[in-house]
Amino acid sequence: MWRGDLPERKFVDSNVFLYVLRADPRYGERAKVLLGEGRLVTSTLVISQVLAHLERKGSLNAIPLFLEFLEDHPVEVLPTLFEDFIEAPELC
Repeated sequence: MWRGDLPERKFVDSNVFLYVLRADPRYGERAKVLLGEGRLVTSTLVISQVLAHLERKGSLNAIPLFLEFLEDHPVEVLPTLFEDFIEAPELC
């Protein structure tokens, strides 16, 4: 249930992290700004997606940077549950 007195949270999907880590020429700078704004939330699924992408692309040196960012910044990491996949079609 929405409570207007809570600070706004921003969900960060994998592409935002990847734009910064891969220094994307089009979206990298804007992604950096987004990562510095407000309360950030992501999921264990997103973290897994970022790590898999970095490994697949041979960017192993970026993995520790990504994990350090998550540890050092106020990013709330929510678990991805099986129930999330069951409820997802209803949200669409």
